[in-house]
Amino acid sequence: MPNQLKNVQTIFNERLFRVPDYQRGYSWGEDQLEAFWHDIKNLRVDVTTTTGLLSLSQSETAAWRRWDEDLWLIKAAGCQPYFVVDASNVLSQL
Repeated sequence: MPNQLKNVQTIFNERLFRVPDYQRGYSWGEDQLEAFWHDIKNLRVDVTTTTGLLSLSQSETAAWRRWDEDLWLIKAAGCQPYFVVDASNVLSQL
């Protein structure tokens, strides 16, 4: 995904996200994953939503082929696999 502004719906539709192993060791704990998921589940369509820094990296084939439980989403449902590299202060509603 090139560096450009996108609406939240565009970012999260038809994409599968994973936090890469190298991130989990020092910045992604259970609390951060729960907060991120909570923010996504509570998005409202009647309120403007902005993101803080959200750095994504499209996963290479060699990486996502090891995502055994999620392969069907990539192959059958056509989701694009991405790594969430950084997501500080991800979602806030105005």
